[in-house]
Amino acid sequence: MKRLHLHIRVYDIESNIKFYSSLFALAPVARGPDCAQWILDTPQMTFTISERGSTMGLEHLGFQVDSAEELEAVRQRFASVDTDSMGEPPSVHADSTRDTHLLMDPQGILWAATRTSSRN
Repeated sequence: MKRLHLHIRVYDIESNIKFYSSLFALAPVARGPDCAQWILDTPQMTFTISERGSTMGLEHLGFQVDSAEELEAVRQRFASVDTDSMGEPPSVHADSTRDTHLLMDPQGILWAATRTSSRN
């Protein structure tokens, strides 16, 4: 696995961008109208905030990987989890730039394994 991914839902995107940019001493590497993302080296983490959704707090945890092989290794780990203890089995999401495998833990926290690529 390349790095941990943490996604938090926030109330006010602008004040949170200012807060986390100061905290990390780094500007976001990606920015949308309702989200921002930082790629941190220490600790190795992708940190995302967004105003999406109605409940503030943890959106999801996950792993960001660089290759299809790494993504497949995490997908296999997800598939090996005892899904009898969970409400939903693993699922897959794909769009033009991301391949993502999803898994819900017993507490209802979403875990995602994502490989981001540029597809032309």
